[in-house]
Amino acid sequence: VNDARVSTFSIINPNPTKIAIQSVNSSLSWVDVRLDSIRNSHGVSLGRESFVRHVGSSPSSGPQYFLEGGATAVFVVEIVCAREEEREGDISIISPSQSLHVKVKYRSLLGSLAAPPLSYSRRPPIFPNHETEDS
Repeated sequence: VNDARVSTFSIINPNPTKIAIQSVNSSLSWVDVRLDSIRNSHGVSLGRESFVRHVGSSPSSGPQYFLEGGATAVFVVEIVCAREEEREGDISIISPSQSLHVKVKYRSLLGSLAAPPLSYSRRPPIFPNHETEDS
């Protein structure tokens, strides 16, 4: 509860033509999805200004991401839940030709993890050519 959990996923465009991603959103209120980077077919990360552009002035159109052939889009998913719960939902990636839905399932619990104290026995220092009692 109230701890951020972050994960990433990638979408690869295996086609020779570029595709436009019109929107990326989540059906879950505690899940935030954002584009982290786009890498070209050679694995080189492109600058943010090269792949984000706002279309028109309508907020509903939002940013569009263009994914060239062979390129990879890396998305970051962050979950910060304010209460204990278990939920399932989708992350939707919408392009003009199709919609892709990534299933999301999480469980948020209140509590903490603690390791028990380590138990060890202390031995006297050992020096070269010195025998210990148990040798």
